[in-house]
Amino acid sequence: MSYKLILFDLDETLYDGNTGLWSAIKENINQYMIQKLHIPAADVRALREELFNQYGTTMRGLAETRNLDKIDYLKFVHDIPIDEFLAPDPELRTLLEKYPVRKVIFTNADASHAERVMRTLKVRDLFDDKIVDIMTIDPLCKPMPEAFEIARQKTGLLPAGEIVFIDDSLANVLSAHQLGYQVIWLNKKNQPVENPEFPVIQNIYQLEQCLPLPNGNKSC
Repeated sequence: MSYKLILFDLDETLYDGNTGLWSAIKENINQYMIQKLHIPAADVRALREELFNQYGTTMRGLAETRNLDKIDYLKFVHDIPIDEFLAPDPELRTLLEKYPVRKVIFTNADASHAERVMRTLKVRDLFDDKIVDIMTIDPLCKPMPEAFEIARQKTGLLPAGEIVFIDDSLANVLSAHQLGYQVIWLNKKNQPVENPEFPVIQNIYQLEQCLPLPNGNKSC
């Protein structure tokens, strides 16, 4: 496996899904829909799921179906004291330091949120200055193939086969795989999948099991 760039998803990929951070973000999404868009509270959960499944993110679905101020939305939903959920992660830092290739965050969140997460985890300096965030690919989002093409353009136009993409969303991983990326699925919920065509791990700390180090020969 040869590669020149690793694209990392952010939320629930760089950190464990049990921290509660993503649950807090989802609750802020609910509250935005109720408070700002005046959607009945009883309808929010089902509508959010419907929009996510149809459009890829709740934000994109709301933008398509309602008069949404995206900047206001992103500011509201990410207004969370991240240090109450995350802490510096020396194990993650040690792992990432073993891969001296370009590492870029590719997220359906915004760059400000990504910055805060990386800085709280104490790994910001290990990633490229460039963040491919939801506004970079707007009005698209993962898992849309066009969003991956924008990410490829913004990170130097490497052939897809020279890029490793890591995400906890199976839909995102499948999309990237079909486009020719090398992919690793972070299957944190241990979902049953028969004969996957790509490496599968349960958390980011297992990365070495699937992604060879530059001077190593480990592989799945």
